[in-house]
Amino acid sequence: TLTNPHQDDNGEWHGPLVGVLELQQIQNSYSEQDEKVEALSGFVQKALTENSNHCPSHYEEKATAYTEIYEAAEKEADDYQEKKEKEQMQKYDESRQERITKRLTKLRGVHAQMVDIMKECPMKDLAMECSWNEESERNLLKFECAFVQSTMSDLL
Repeated sequence: TLTNPHQDDNGEWHGPLVGVLELQQIQNSYSEQDEKVEALSGFVQKALTENSNHCPSHYEEKATAYTEIYEAAEKEADDYQEKKEKEQMQKYDESRQERITKRLTKLRGVHAQMVDIMKECPMKDLAMECSWNEESERNLLKFECAFVQSTMSDLL
């Protein structure tokens, strides 16, 4: 249930204009039904005046203010979330690049040792022919020769 009067899409007002305590006061103060109705209509008229908190125009002002507060808070939360996501992505990118650089350094060392070991081999150039992928975290080095690739796959 709504605690403040409001206007629906058709322009009709809904919600309590008179509080429970006021109804109890009317119930306890008057014995005749006509007197109760008259007192209740007085409370309703008072509620509809510009000086009452139950006045529809005051309700609209409050609703507008709360809507503005909510929208500002929502925008602030969205901005904060976007900033945090950017920071996380930047940290991830930096750590990823660091991992790639470390792994690439190790693989270049292994590759250089292999070239050094195989310097006397007759088909060294064919065996050591490879391509470097400096953007991938896993497949940084790929040998063109399938035998070398499968043999070295555990090191790569």
